Amino acid sequence: MLRHLCATGKPVRALELLRQMSRPNAVTYNTVIAGFCARGRVQAALEVMREMRERGGIDPDKYTYATVISGWCKIGRIEDAAKVFDEMLAAGEVKPTDAYAVLEEMERNGLSPDVFTYNILINGYCKEGNDKKALEVFEGMSRKWVRVTTVTYTSLIYALSRKGQVQETDKLFSEAVRKGIRPDVVMYNALINSHCTGGDMDRAFEIMAEMEKKRIAPDDVTYNTLMRGLCFLGRLDEARGFIDKMTKEGIQPDLVSYNTLISGYSMKGDIKDALRVRDE
Repeated sequence: MLRHLCATGKPVRALELLRQMSRPNAVTYNTVIAGFCARGRVQAALEVMREMRERGGIDPDKYTYATVISGWCKIGRIEDAAKVFDEMLAAGEVKPTDAYAVLEEMERNGLSPDVFTYNILINGYCKEGNDKKALEVFEGMSRKWVRVTTVTYTSLIYALSRKGQVQETDKLFSEAVRKGIRPDVVMYNALINSHCTGGDMDRAFEIMAEMEKKRIAPDDVTYNTLMRGLCFLGRLDEARGFIDKMTKEGIQPDLVSYNTLISGYSMKGDIKDALRVRDE
């Protein structure tokens, strides 16, 4: 019935019927939303999407967003389409793969996503552990002349470091520098993490020294990452020394710092020192 009403140009009547339903679902809401968009009444469709979440307790899915975004694009309201897409990414209701499908639909309708949009997608793929797709999106940015940023490279470096691809993280970092990007402390931390994960503490310390030469001060993440690398290799005395070093540098050791040491001592079977750190 809803589908028939929408197909015959009666989305308002379809909405009235939907509101009378005891348990509407995503399909029924999407049907009505599509009906409004087909008539060019995208603002009304957007309001139904809001009602879907607030009144129906149903999260919009990729079809919901794609329909509304496509609707805005078809009537030339590109900025409004971009706003809905950004809202979709911020809400986190759609998986990165589905978000990318919506992105491609936007591009077919003439909308050019910005670097912010691409960075959110890349970060989403990285969090899923899908570095292959993250790199695919990254390469697509270059082909479309979208300028990459430190955020772009940082997400990729962290993702690849989790897979143990140390050489690839080095290549990405070098590429970023060649392109004129100035690494910040977060990007340096990502590279340090890569080498710590790979067990190359000498190189990790070299990277921190390079940071300091460029007057980029290490932060708590830098020190905690190095401590974790040292503990993993059983170099607990060195790791313990970072607590004092952090304090001297005006950085307050946090729960991560102490838990890293406790974990290191516990792995070694040194319960006495683990308890001593816990009681500090």
